[in-house]
Amino acid sequence: MNFLANKLSGLKKRIRCMKYGMFYFGNENFKIPPILLINGAKKEIRFKNLNIHEFTEICLNDTYHLKYLKRKIKTVRSIVDIGANQGLFAIAARQYFPGAEISCYEPNNQLEESLSFNARQLNLKVYYEAVMKNDCTVDLHFTESDLATTTKESINGKVPAVSLQTIIERTGNVDILKMDCEGAEWELLENKVAWKEIKSLTLEYHLWAKPGVTIEKLFQLLDDIKFKIIHHKILSSDQGIILAMNLQN
Repeated sequence: MNFLANKLSGLKKRIRCMKYGMFYFGNENFKIPPILLINGAKKEIRFKNLNIHEFTEICLNDTYHLKYLKRKIKTVRSIVDIGANQGLFAIAARQYFPGAEISCYEPNNQLEESLSFNARQLNLKVYYEAVMKNDCTVDLHFTESDLATTTKESINGKVPAVSLQTIIERTGNVDILKMDCEGAEWELLENKVAWKEIKSLTLEYHLWAKPGVTIEKLFQLLDDIKFKIIHHKILSSDQGIILAMNLQN
């Protein structure tokens, strides 16, 4: 990156930080303060071992395309966050959509302290449940990072899971559905009925989660549920982010 491009990038990040009441003077000393500005109001936000890169991508760089969705969808009433973690997407969504009902789904109750606190601050609904093809119970499989926790259906599982259909029954039509569920997206995309009630999808997909699957298979699944791809950002050889809109709405 040349000198001018580097300066421009820093200026853009400084402007985005100001929206959250933050001051940016360079990456070396960049930290998230305990108080953030959300829609002009100061809100205390709690994180545990937060990856600063995740905050930058989701809240500052708008990796889930909320700015586009704000322009595209006239009125956003309902947002569902599958794979909420500590609530970063919900923070960004609340910044863009102050009046929307935001429902967060997170199966890892080890994140409850921070997620529940942030939910109270931002008027979010939180369900400590996984989202699977059918209502069931699951086991969680942990890695070194809580960002990569996976789920597997088990009759003896200790974590409840709900289907997309159950979510629709709870919330009604969904204007924005965000999914980052470490591989569970593959079976969710096979439910053609529930997707009729969902207006837009912003998805982090994981090819590594299903042996033999390809990006072409993902494109076909989206086409099958009548979703048109608007943006596609490749993050790695087996992971990326897609924004798609329902052609039936």
